[in-house]
Amino acid sequence: MYDGSTVFCPTNRAIVGIARAVGLKSTQALLDDLAKGASSRYSNWVTKVLKFHVAVGVYTQYLLPITNDTTAGVPLNTLLTADDAAAVLMLQKAPRGKGPRSKLQVSISNPAVGARETSRVVGFNFSFTGDYVSGTDKFVAHAIDRPLVLPPSTFTNIDKLITALQGTAKISARYFRPLINTALKSNGAGTLFLPLDSAWYALGTSGPSTSWAPNYFIRAIDKNRKLRDALAKYHYVDGTITGTGNVTTLYGEPIILDSPTVGKVTGNLSPQDVATLKESYTVAQLTVNVLDGYPLLPKSTP
Repeated sequence: MYDGSTVFCPTNRAIVGIARAVGLKSTQALLDDLAKGASSRYSNWVTKVLKFHVAVGVYTQYLLPITNDTTAGVPLNTLLTADDAAAVLMLQKAPRGKGPRSKLQVSISNPAVGARETSRVVGFNFSFTGDYVSGTDKFVAHAIDRPLVLPPSTFTNIDKLITALQGTAKISARYFRPLINTALKSNGAGTLFLPLDSAWYALGTSGPSTSWAPNYFIRAIDKNRKLRDALAKYHYVDGTITGTGNVTTLYGEPIILDSPTVGKVTGNLSPQDVATLKESYTVAQLTVNVLDGYPLLPKSTP
């Protein structure tokens, strides 16, 4: 995994910050959760966070690409950059007056939440064998004084994601919150499809806007709790989706995926019930796919 990489590794004292980011009190509590394997609640999120600490390329201390400008950084691609162009580390000199051990820092920006994190490099050229080789992997590790837990598209809870979407997913948050809360409290990964408000409005507000979905519009859904619960379950799949075609939802009816990355999703009610993927996020153990077009609609109603 680390071959050809530079690992910015939080110190033993700092690593607890990853556990605390998800509300756990200790590193051991997080390790106990990760030991559950497929039933781990935080595995997806932790994997994404840790990959963000691994830069592509082997940079020992004096090969680190830095400039003398403390206001500008040099971007380093990470193991996440191939999937998310914003997932880069910024390497730069620290401002003066921070002490002799703070001459270099790495930082991360998450535009979705308007946040920026910075960690200082407190040790260079750590390896476990002395020659930067572990098995067949050749890499170098530098110690940092705090973990970076805000990679782009990664959130510790659903409220932070809803806030980051800047008011464009309020309806789904209202309809799906009971199911989301239950899913986040359970063990195991899950996949949630989250329609934007524009997708719900496409069904109609006080009456149906489509001939193929006459029973689905916002006022009807607002008045029917069982219908809201059914729609929430129809937008949720246990586990991580890796295939295409028919995928069975928690509601029991299938949705149809056209690609492993879920570029287009079709509901079971009609071939016209098509949603398109806008973005994907990681929220704790959940993969959340934000959709536009139409919400996904089942054939049967409660």
